[in-house]
Amino acid sequence: MKQIILYLKATVLSGAAALLLMVSLLYAGVEVLDVFFWMLLTYFGLYFGVLAVIEEKSPESGNSQSNNK
Repeated sequence: MKQIILYLKATVLSGAAALLLMVSLLYAGVEVLDVFFWMLLTYFGLYFGVLAVIEEKSPESGNSQSNNK
């Protein structure tokens, strides 16, 4: 259950940042396809970045730095 909540947090945070970027770029007058490209790039970059940080800090993961000491 805790893992599902972490995935949902990553999704919501990445989606909010991508939506904010989309609105600001559209307001600035950027082409729609360019806005869509940067929105997707931001969403997937942040989503997998947040998940990588979560997996690294997770006590269940075998590659945690705290387990190596």
